[in-house]
Amino acid sequence: MNDSLFSARLKIDHIILKHNAYIAIMEISQDNRRCQNQHECVFGKWYESEEPQDSLMKTSVYKALANPHQTIHDKISETLTLTQSWEMTVLNKNIIIKNVEIMERASENLFELLEKMVYEANKDFVNTQKR
Repeated sequence: MNDSLFSARLKIDHIILKHNAYIAIMEISQDNRRCQNQHECVFGKWYESEEPQDSLMKTSVYKALANPHQTIHDKISETLTLTQSWEMTVLNKNIIIKNVEIMERASENLFELLEKMVYEANKDFVNTQKR
């Protein structure tokens, strides 16, 4: 149960991260243009911590999380750079749309991997509950 709740927290953190990025992209405001990098968000801090007692970190899925997580942050950062003015946004609209699509696919992939990781970490418990 704790793993499932923690996974939900990681998902919510990334939903908020993307929400804030979308606001920054749409507002073309210089006030809130900085996005947390992959080391600063809740997920990144957990992923880079070295807590061997964490059952999620011992799963086969754990290492696969790095790539989609990195992609999400990279595409947000790149898109924020491309939308610093209306003129830049118009000139870069196709790249921006592609970045958002890539970011959303990476996010879906990350969420799926988190689900698999929670299941793997708790499969013995789940299997005993089915009996």
